[in-house]
Amino acid sequence: PVSGYSYIEMNYLLVAPTEDAANLINATYTINGKTGAATVNTLNLASTPVRQNYRTNIYGSLLTTQNAFTVTIDPDFKDNINVSLTPVKTQDEFIAALQNDGSAYVQEGVEIDLSTMPATTFNNPVYIKLDGKLNNLQTNALAFCSDATITGNGELNYADGITSSFHILGFVPSRSDIGDVSLKGITINATNVKSESVYLIDARCKSLVMEDCTVRTNCVCVWGTAKYTFSNCVFETTYNTAINMEGNAVIENCTVKAKNTALDCNGKSSKSVTVKGGYLIGQQVDQSGMDNGVISSSYGQSVSLDNVYLYSPGNIYKVGFFSVPSVFGIEFNNCFVNKEFSNSNATTNTLVFTEDVKTENILGSDYTFNYVVNGKLSK
Repeated sequence: PVSGYSYIEMNYLLVAPTEDAANLINATYTINGKTGAATVNTLNLASTPVRQNYRTNIYGSLLTTQNAFTVTIDPDFKDNINVSLTPVKTQDEFIAALQNDGSAYVQEGVEIDLSTMPATTFNNPVYIKLDGKLNNLQTNALAFCSDATITGNGELNYADGITSSFHILGFVPSRSDIGDVSLKGITINATNVKSESVYLIDARCKSLVMEDCTVRTNCVCVWGTAKYTFSNCVFETTYNTAINMEGNAVIENCTVKAKNTALDCNGKSSKSVTVKGGYLIGQQVDQSGMDNGVISSSYGQSVSLDNVYLYSPGNIYKVGFFSVPSVFGIEFNNCFVNKEFSNSNATTNTLVFTEDVKTENILGSDYTFNYVVNGKLSK
């Protein structure tokens, strides 16, 4: 927003409404180094003006001095919040727009071939309005190390036969306490990844919010330590596992379909996962013989399910991966399942199954659910 300067950070504030004047706030801004390192700088932002629908810019020698900075307030957000986006139609325009001002607009009907785009890391906040298509993306062509937003009704289409030793689309800042990522309305297709055991979306950031998105792949859809907030999304993979999570998560009205495990809750017992509504579908028993269940809690992460449909020809729920954790718990509230189940490692089992047969068409296939289950398994 200020010529000649690059973003360090951007935040939104809730401020009291005023007619013709700004509110003055006192704030302190601390710039930290890597974990364990000394503080880089601390700025005393006394009497800083903020105003509803306005933008306050603080710029200058923020990293090296405590006094050489300027504060301005601009009416860029007057009335509606309008973000100035750069329309792009070519690979070069797309890269330049993101590197220059952090925003790009792929309009409806526009398809950009990114087959020769090199692995590019964006350290600044990025906003992409995607109503068209980004085609033939390569592994790590897009890598984000700060806040990132991709919104619209368009598509990210990855090239066939791409390879990766770890992940394909990375949201990985240098620290897991920064980086807020928002994906809304988009479709991500990567259905012919050569290395199936890798992660399509790597979310080792602060938070990952996904709304109204569709993800189709033949590897793991999502993995990470971020706080997940998913709503009204479809995650579909032909690989064993669809979603792997190590942090807290809230998943609402999502359809998750995998070969074996829809949700692998891979965090410690201090983390929790809440699933409300939607479908968790496993299509076959894990051919490795491990059969982790359509939902698993590998290391004791607690799980709560409300009004969720769960289907698996093998286990519905499994706890532990290499060994059974000392503490675990899963609670079912008015959930539909295709079979009765239990867990031999649970010291508390209050599950009650009530026969209630219904068939649901889920992503083009019919699945029959025979019971409603309420209660919990825990240790």
